[in-house]
Amino acid sequence: MGLAVRVQRHGRQGILAFVIEQTTRDDCTARAGLPLVVETMRALGLDKVAAKELPPAKRQRGFTPAQKLEALVTLIAAGGDRIEDIRILSQDKGIERLLGDPFPSPDALLDFLTTFHDEQCFQDRPVEKKAWVAPESTGLLALEAVNRELIVRGAQPHLRQATIDHDGTLIEAHKREATVAYEGTRGYQPLVAVWAEQQLVVAEEFRDGNVAGG
Repeated sequence: MGLAVRVQRHGRQGILAFVIEQTTRDDCTARAGLPLVVETMRALGLDKVAAKELPPAKRQRGFTPAQKLEALVTLIAAGGDRIEDIRILSQDKGIERLLGDPFPSPDALLDFLTTFHDEQCFQDRPVEKKAWVAPESTGLLALEAVNRELIVRGAQPHLRQATIDHDGTLIEAHKREATVAYEGTRGYQPLVAVWAEQQLVVAEEFRDGNVAGG
C-alpha cells in the first residue's frame, strides 16, 4: 500500500495541481514532502517577489530566476549538498509530476549562481589586510530583498519579541582561494543571524574563513 498522485485542475487540495490518494500502485515517490516546501513559497508569494527582485536571466528562453531559486530551495530541502544532485531529483518522475515542471539542469543552476558574483566588489581589497569582508553585489542585495519579504510574510504578526542568535558557521572548502579558519579548517565562515522565536534567518554575510566573527 502506498501513496500516489493524480494531477487535476479542479478539486485540488493545495496550490499545486494534484491530490494525494491511497493506492496499491507502486509508482510512488519517496519525496512526497517536497511539494509542501514549494507550496509554502508560493503561498507566501515568494515566486512573484523573486521575479520582481532578482536580476533577469541572460537568456530569455528556459527557466526564470524565480524557478531556479525554487529549484535550489527544493534541492536543499531534499538534502542535496552540491548542484549536481539536482540530477537525482530530475530522475524522480513522481516528484516532477507533483511539482508540475521539470528541474533545471546543473549548468543552468550554476549560471544562475554566477549572477550573484561581481568581481568589481573585490577591486578595493586592501593589500595589507589578510582578513577582509567584500561588499555585497547587486545580485546578493536583490536576494536579501527576497529574504526580507519572506520574514515579513512568514513571521507570526502577533509576536512582539525577537531574540537574535548571531553566530558563524564553518564551511569546509577545497578551493585554492579558501583561507584557514581559527580551528584549522580551510574554507569559509559566513555569519548568520537567526530569529530564535520564528526560526527564520533574518540576515547573513558570507566571509572568508580567516575573518573573525567579531
